[in-house]
Amino acid sequence: MGISIHSFVEFDRNPKDNPFGTHADVVAINSGEFYFPSEESLLKILGYPLNVEPHGSPSRSLEPRLRGLPDNSSQAVLRRFFHVVDDLGHEHPFAPSLPTVSSAIADEWITCHHVPEGPPLEVYRRERRGWENLRRGAHPAWHSPSWLSLDEIQRSINRLGFRIDHFSLTFRVVLDLMQSMGDELGRQHTRLVYWFDN
Repeated sequence: MGISIHSFVEFDRNPKDNPFGTHADVVAINSGEFYFPSEESLLKILGYPLNVEPHGSPSRSLEPRLRGLPDNSSQAVLRRFFHVVDDLGHEHPFAPSLPTVSSAIADEWITCHHVPEGPPLEVYRRERRGWENLRRGAHPAWHSPSWLSLDEIQRSINRLGFRIDHFSLTFRVVLDLMQSMGDELGRQHTRLVYWFDN
């Protein structure tokens, strides 16, 4: 299957609040995506929708249900899922980021491909001596974003009857990383955020 899985491990650094709650301090371990091979077992536990059109609705309901990006996604996730939209050529100073696109391109993507728009990016314009909110639009090939906690991943693995050695070494290393973060911060203080492209 020609499917790529893009993923980030996020954690909430605020130990005094409910995990990923109102006062969460969310950061990603990785600044660029972890890529997983498109193994059928992994697609199933991540809830990959069969016969999905990019940014369309899944053809049937699967568990776990796809949730979209978290409302409080880390900046690393936002920089890799969304393009900044700007006709003056602003480029995000943090790498890796998707390149900036013009309003005309973004409008075409939104109209023709129904890409979701992200939270605005506030930038300071020296020439205008003030702050401005720039639009963000998803890459047109990205679709079906979601997230799972470590416990949810493990329940999905068990429910579908897989063993851990069914999965790639990369995915097993990411699970070990999440386990280590959970041991330190609390199991619900880490999550895997991911999306697909094909």
